Amino acid sequence: MEFEYKKIRWEKRLRHMRVSTIAILVSLILLIMFAGFTIYGNKVGNFIVNINNGGVRIALSAKEDMSERSSRLTFSGLSGQGETTFVDIPSDISNGMGDKSDKLVLRYLAYSFYLINESENGVDYVMDLNVIDTVGDPLSVLRVMVIEGDKPTNDPSNMIFAKDEPTTAAQEVLKATLLRYGYYETRPFVSDSVLFSIRGRDLPPEVGQKYTVVIWTEGWDAQCTDDRLGDRVKMQIDILAS
Repeated sequence: MEFEYKKIRWEKRLRHMRVSTIAILVSLILLIMFAGFTIYGNKVGNFIVNINNGGVRIALSAKEDMSERSSRLTFSGLSGQGETTFVDIPSDISNGMGDKSDKLVLRYLAYSFYLINESENGVDYVMDLNVIDTVGDPLSVLRVMVIEGDKPTNDPSNMIFAKDEPTTAAQEVLKATLLRYGYYETRPFVSDSVLFSIRGRDLPPEVGQKYTVVIWTEGWDAQCTDDRLGDRVKMQIDILAS
């Protein structure tokens, strides 16, 4: 009888362990659930990098030789943003120019361009990522990385921006998860309308400063769930020189 009792108790323990394992797996699946919102710019479908030169001669180029200069660059936005995380971004994402987005598998936006001083004197400038409009709460799971030059993705000088939120149990889970899969520090968005504001000083004449901007949904964020389906955000980069 004692043996049968122990056997029954052990079988109950095994069932409990199986249920616990399933619950953990379900929790992880929820953490990386498809977010599915749309990122695009001022014109529906396009993301825009725009110059307000204030009389100072500066230009943009998405060419390696800084040719085909313009005051505005556009590239395709992204519908159905997926559950990418930092370690999914290629380490050499800053290499080359133009649109490097993955819109089929990992689903992130990435674009490299030059800001070029065409004037005779050094130029100061401010580069802002402005939010034009939102539907839902896409900013809660959005990440934005800015790379200057041709640095690797994991270079500590790269700037990664995220919404500043109070520390919760869910945020602690996110941090613990990222410590295993690729932890990164973030800087808070300036506000819900300006995600970053970067200042450049004394850019020399006929010199181009290269930037790569990467935008993704953090799939390990506890808020990256089906609640984000249908969310949308319109953004554009505005550069003001002086």
